Amino acid sequence: MHCSSKTPDSTDVVVIGGGGAALIAAIRARELGAEVMLVSKKRPGISSCTAYAGGGFTAPLGGMEPDEYLQAVRHTGRDLNDSQLLQVTADESPQAFAAVADWGVEFSWRRGGASVQREIDRPLLGGTGLTLPLVRRAEQVGVKMLHPFTATRILQAEPYGPALGIEVADRDGDQYRIRAGSVVLATGGAGRIYARTDNPSGIAGDGYALALTAGARLRDMEFVQFHPLGSVHDRGGNWFMGCTILDHVRLTDGEGCEFLPPLMHKWNLPTGRDLNRFARDRLSLAIEQRRRDTGAVYLHLEEADSRLRDDPGLAHRAGILAGDRSDPWRPTPVAPVQHFFSGGVCIDEWAETDVANLFAPGEVAGGLHGANRVGGHALTELLVFGRRAGAAAAERAAQMTAAQPADAAVHPGPCTGTTIDGTPVNPGPAIETSLTSLMQNNVGPMREGESLRAGLATLLHYSAANLPPSRRGPILTGAAVAASALAREESRGCHWREDFPAECTQPRIFTVHPRLSERDGGTVELHLVIQEEPADRD
Repeated sequence: MHCSSKTPDSTDVVVIGGGGAALIAAIRARELGAEVMLVSKKRPGISSCTAYAGGGFTAPLGGMEPDEYLQAVRHTGRDLNDSQLLQVTADESPQAFAAVADWGVEFSWRRGGASVQREIDRPLLGGTGLTLPLVRRAEQVGVKMLHPFTATRILQAEPYGPALGIEVADRDGDQYRIRAGSVVLATGGAGRIYARTDNPSGIAGDGYALALTAGARLRDMEFVQFHPLGSVHDRGGNWFMGCTILDHVRLTDGEGCEFLPPLMHKWNLPTGRDLNRFARDRLSLAIEQRRRDTGAVYLHLEEADSRLRDDPGLAHRAGILAGDRSDPWRPTPVAPVQHFFSGGVCIDEWAETDVANLFAPGEVAGGLHGANRVGGHALTELLVFGRRAGAAAAERAAQMTAAQPADAAVHPGPCTGTTIDGTPVNPGPAIETSLTSLMQNNVGPMREGESLRAGLATLLHYSAANLPPSRRGPILTGAAVAASALAREESRGCHWREDFPAECTQPRIFTVHPRLSERDGGTVELHLVIQEEPADRD
């Protein structure tokens, strides 16, 4: 296998991804003097979850004190947040926002956060106010961009060894190697392993699989966040309406009962904005339970006043949600839709993983959010840890490039088999449709031990014949989520077990540990072991 004229054969820092975390890490590393290559499956800046985001940030800004911010995030994360990552975010948020503003991103400020300037011609892509200026900045400083290419594995000289670069594949399946002094894994989450998700295509767990097969741990994979007010029909495209709409219109169940006001009083969250930031988990659960009990939940868009109806972005989203853009202002059925992965790769305060020279900022990482993410915290996370990962990767590359021979050997090949706690995981050729259905039905907003075991057993019996890495990522991710959800016998944050509805007194985390073993012919088998560990406490 060799590098052709399509790709460079080496760089200082290689960044995998095309969203906010990837762009920020790439720009920061380039500012510090590193040669940087950004590799993405699609055009950077427009096809990522960052671009699809609403464009809002939650951070200790505009008069919100750090202690108030820390308390809110810890409460929402149900005491499972990594204290070190959270403190770094609180301390560095102001300078991260200032640095990105200097790169050309325009913010409007409010107490407790900020928003990026929306682009009028992209009403559903609020995050492009962040990503498109970042793309322009990356081009200005000389970040090289390679797309459409898919990263298929992390290059290493031996299992668990330092990252030496990446292997990539083009659309034709031809593979190439890019040597690098350090690797930044900024691939986002895995929404597309669910049948109903607002994530764009291609967000299917690539980063989790790359990390696992390189020897890095995952944590909190059971905490999959669903957005409460998602569409329920094919015409809706799995979009959702922000919970701030609930300050203006009612939510009723299939029997006409308005069930939300007493819940908001119980949760001490008086506004829809509060629900959107701090109670997506609880509201999703309440809606899912009412749907099961009464057959449906309706968002009464017909109650929207003229000011709301005249908002082009809101009208566009309402039309998609209702499935009829010509007449969106009517009672519309809603249901939770997969939105975000709160867990991910274990990292330190510089976003470095268990694998030396491998950094993982953004949604692909775990620890900051704990059991449930605060609304607007995902974009703050990628600002802070994207910059940190870029700086650390540039420094590490300067050390590694001088020490690493250009022709150093790499590990012989990708994994050919997987087990979870000793049981084989064998994905089959028809995995995409069956996996998304399985995850939606067995590992959705409401979970139960028997269905989790059945879902995991199905994952364990798929055929593994000639499975390419692009299709391996979803299976590894789904297996990690299902196994972690089965192990957590309690309900906490966005993980709800019908058979264990209480929250345990003692917080704990579950980690997915990879165990790599050599096989005949130079291939490697991957074993996933679920371990329980005490939660990080101040």
